[in-house]
Amino acid sequence: MPGTKRGYKWVDRAMRELDPETDYEQIIRLMGDYQLNATVLDLVVSAGTIHNIVHPRGSETLAHTGKIVSSVSTAR
Repeated sequence: MPGTKRGYKWVDRAMRELDPETDYEQIIRLMGDYQLNATVLDLVVSAGTIHNIVHPRGSETLAHTGKIVSSVSTAR
């Protein structure tokens, strides 16, 4: 995975052993703690929460233009 920190091979094994239907929270926590660098994590959090932190009209405008992440407009 691009941006993955080195020395944490156990994380991949641990995530494969988890059930995505029930253990999704632990999987996301492991990815955030051990696999994403700070820049990637900031981008994911900012783009993923745009509809929660910006006034609805502002978030719709940003989503429509695709300036944040093009998939944000299809998430709704």
